[in-house]
Formats: sequence, structure tokens, C-alpha cells
Amino acid sequence: MNLLKLPLEIRTQIVQMPLDEYEYFSEKKLMEIVRLQYASKQLEASEKLKSQFYG
Repeated sequence: MNLLKLPLEIRTQIVQMPLDEYEYFSEKKLMEIVRLQYASKQLEASEKLKSQFYG
């Protein structure tokens, strides 16, 4: 997957996340975020996914 299509904030979080969290953020889930047109929507979707993981 091309992480460069994600906003810098999300790319940084992906690189720094623990392995169990990284495995939860599967490529399929990340691709759904990449498909969103606006960076604000991508950040919102990323936060929602993180809240589901930690929820």
C-alpha cells in the first residue's frame, strides 16, 4: 500500500504504533481510509478506527 496517500499525521501514527495495534489496522482498513477524498475525512476515519480498537 502507498502510505504517501495518507496525511502525514496518520503515516506517523502507523509507523509508531505497537504491533498488536498495527495488525488491527489491516491493509484493507487503511485502504478504506486512503479512498476518502479529503484529508480531514481520512483523519476522522482514522480516529474512529482507533477508538474502536481501544474501545
